[in-house]
Amino acid sequence: MSDLLDVFRLDDRVAVVTGAASGIGRAVAEVLAAAGARVVLGDLDLAGAQSAAREITSRGGTALAQRVDVAVRAEQEALVALALREWDRLDVMANVAGVPSDGPLADVSEAELDRVIAINVKGTLFGCQAAVPAMSACGGGSVVNVASGAIDLAVPNYGLYALTKSAVVMLPRRSRPRSGATAFA
Repeated sequence: MSDLLDVFRLDDRVAVVTGAASGIGRAVAEVLAAAGARVVLGDLDLAGAQSAAREITSRGGTALAQRVDVAVRAEQEALVALALREWDRLDVMANVAGVPSDGPLADVSEAELDRVIAINVKGTLFGCQAAVPAMSACGGGSVVNVASGAIDLAVPNYGLYALTKSAVVMLPRRSRPRSGATAFA
């Protein structure tokens, strides 16, 4: 793995990762840090994000943790602001936070619909909205929105989850760049 990381070095780069307390988000934060990026780990589970940050630091990386509810625009903005305050730049925004939802679509309550859309769709949109201006000010960057293979196959009882992750895939495809922009805008 070190040879691969040498090819994709991220020294002097700054990344924000949501959903970084566990699972895919934590793994993304660890890989970015191993490649040299300074990482802000955001998660609703602050203790988990802090644990992940300590692990990254113990391996020689640089990481900070902050609690974030991705469904709240101001909290996403605060996560990006932390990266800017600490390191004066943002190069990577990894919108990984997401929640599954299973069961027949006929049984989905309005509360469950609202919860899953808020985290999976609004959370991704708000992450992009917070990151892109900061990246533009630094000359550009990369936004990574994590979806799911559940959108490619008919997976029984994952209709709501697939619906929201399909929206995540479509988000950057349907965004119109502002004049001169090369990323989601």
